[in-house]
Amino acid sequence: MKCGRLLPLLLSLLLSVSLLAPAALARETEFFPDFPEPVPASAQDWSPADPSSFDAARQALLTAVRGEDASERSVLSLLSRMTDRFNELLTEYYFCSLDYMRSPASCTQEYVRYSSVCGQAESDYLSAVQEVLNSAYGSVLAGLLREGQAQSLLSTSPNTREELALLERETALVNEYWEAVVQEPSVQSGGRTWTRAQADAAYLVGSLEEDAYLTLVGELAAVRNGVLAPIYLELVKVRNQYAASKGYDDYVQYAYQTVYGRDYTPEETALLHRAVKALLPRLESELLIAQSRLSSLSPVRLSSLEDMTQEEVLDAVEPYMDAVSSEYRELYGYMRDNGLYDLDILASSSTLGVTVSLPAYRSAYILSSAQGSYLDVKTLIHEFGHFANHCLAEDEQFCYDVAETHSQGLEALYLTFADSLAGQAGGDAYRAAILSDLLGMLYFCMYDEFEQAVYQADGLTVSGMNRLYRSISESYGFLYSIGGEDAYDWAANSQLFEQPCYTISYVTSVLNSLELLVDSAEDFDAAADTYLALVAQTDTAGYRDAVAQAGLTDMLQPGAAQDVLEAVEQYFYREICGLSFPDLTGHWSARYALTCASSGLFSGDEAGNFRPDSGVTWAELLTVLWQVAGAPQLSGPWDGAWYAGGANFALSAGLVREDALLPQQDMTREDVALVLYRFALTLGAEALTDTGALMAYPDGGELSGEGAAAVAWALEQGILAGQPDGRLDPEGAVTRGELSVMLANFLYA
Repeated sequence: MKCGRLLPLLLSLLLSVSLLAPAALARETEFFPDFPEPVPASAQDWSPADPSSFDAARQALLTAVRGEDASERSVLSLLSRMTDRFNELLTEYYFCSLDYMRSPASCTQEYVRYSSVCGQAESDYLSAVQEVLNSAYGSVLAGLLREGQAQSLLSTSPNTREELALLERETALVNEYWEAVVQEPSVQSGGRTWTRAQADAAYLVGSLEEDAYLTLVGELAAVRNGVLAPIYLELVKVRNQYAASKGYDDYVQYAYQTVYGRDYTPEETALLHRAVKALLPRLESELLIAQSRLSSLSPVRLSSLEDMTQEEVLDAVEPYMDAVSSEYRELYGYMRDNGLYDLDILASSSTLGVTVSLPAYRSAYILSSAQGSYLDVKTLIHEFGHFANHCLAEDEQFCYDVAETHSQGLEALYLTFADSLAGQAGGDAYRAAILSDLLGMLYFCMYDEFEQAVYQADGLTVSGMNRLYRSISESYGFLYSIGGEDAYDWAANSQLFEQPCYTISYVTSVLNSLELLVDSAEDFDAAADTYLALVAQTDTAGYRDAVAQAGLTDMLQPGAAQDVLEAVEQYFYREICGLSFPDLTGHWSARYALTCASSGLFSGDEAGNFRPDSGVTWAELLTVLWQVAGAPQLSGPWDGAWYAGGANFALSAGLVREDALLPQQDMTREDVALVLYRFALTLGAEALTDTGALMAYPDGGELSGEGAAAVAWALEQGILAGQPDGRLDPEGAVTRGELSVMLANFLYA
């Protein structure tokens, strides 16, 4: 997560920086003209908020501007001095915020005071710059700024006293949230008090049944929601009042245009919402199933990245910076030499990862709470992407909607080195884990939808918000094990409280990061150069301009998100699962065949072909279902045969009768429907009694008994469909391609 950009103004003009000569590294690059200054360790020892130095510098500037004898050179010098004092104040604030994130209770009053002081200083800074631009010295300053920047500064209204009061109220509410969120809720059940940690521990050791565990989790979420949701509702009210004072209908419109400078509207994000809803659940399902079924993707393969010390994490990530960029490698050394990181365990937050700006040094600081897993490596790579942007880009002007590509894109590029980073045995497991994390970021579409609806609603209650969130999340494929209409877990997302309306930036950024991932598999150097070109940008007008200049795709164009996600699916099959079947190229069943192969249900022949048009024997299908059932070891009539596991399981589960099983015989469409129907019954499905759906087909009347129920059930579940000529063709032979479609729809739809 990136933070620490209160006022991205004038820094390219007013900061003095030095360029260090790059060392001879593996991939020499020259994307960044400047390098950050050293940061003394004493800088972290912040003092209580004191704006007096800034106020004095500001007053000296205004006195000169309002007088008659000041030279242009002296005015610019005084402006630079005011900027330096402002950046020093911000830097102290950001070091204070780091301690606040480590332990909110340790410096709450100081943090709130700093927020107020810096809010006032930001407004005062802006008004002073505007006075210079409107003075006789304005043309000189405007000539040093980027095109349109002077007009943008002049059109920005400094906050009024009432608006500053609203911002102070917002800060107090966010602080109230953080104070509440660190308090672990509890509920009474079964004569004892339960916290989430206690419930998790009891469930893991088997002393708590799943239904009871899920009930406790739901009750705990409801308790936490009851504390946090009213805070959020008040934040919505305060922010909408602030937006109205700035002339906007609601805070969403204000944030999109003013806070984040987006070159698209909230309404245009509906295109991304639809694409994610259509494709993400399937992709995630394929990936999760593969991780659960393929030993090469098991999380246990990542044991080499567990329980690492802070220095071990830093050492693990460092060697591959060379391949990304000589400038990144040098900056990584700078970060370590200056101690600009804290990767230890934080008591205040188990998942915190944040990079804050240190504008007085044109530098940054990484704070991340150790997890004891591969996430420590992943988070450092992610946050270093933000760190590099803070330190190497020419100034503090940047596009929010690609800011996370600086971090996520670096994660994507690092997958090229997964076999070294996680060890040969863990390379694919690391790729799968990071890809899963990146895909998960697309669910921030859901929060964008939620925020838009909440900020634009009238008279919304806490229960109304909970119902609204549940409705939206269900449209993204989420299922709830508890009854009622409310969902409570949204209130645990700190982004909604602390960075309102930011979440869509995760979506645009991760889609372009996934684009870089796919491209890097084809040409790493070209993908890395595209990534670095994006990070180096400082003068783009918005998202669309930024990605166009870097050579990436505008994900708000129709079909763009879909194309990337489909390409990621192919990357998953090829680079992670190692699947490449020449005879599936262009075949109608290719996606379904690869879905089944990626979960270990099918494999190719000795020549590496899938054989999608070949028939399927009983032995083959029963072996697949045996694998789905966990491959139980059972003895039976077929002991010694290669298909013994499947045949013995099928007999034991009642999927076939011994006298009716001919293992080497090809199956018909009715045969497959019947076996899958019986298998579904063993999993708790209800028997089908209404076979009326068969009457829609000219040959539907040929079926009877259990076969008719099975085929009608398969039609109802979307597992089976009519043939192109309109017939059911129950006696038709089933090919491997057709079976892939049926199994994918049965198991993964």
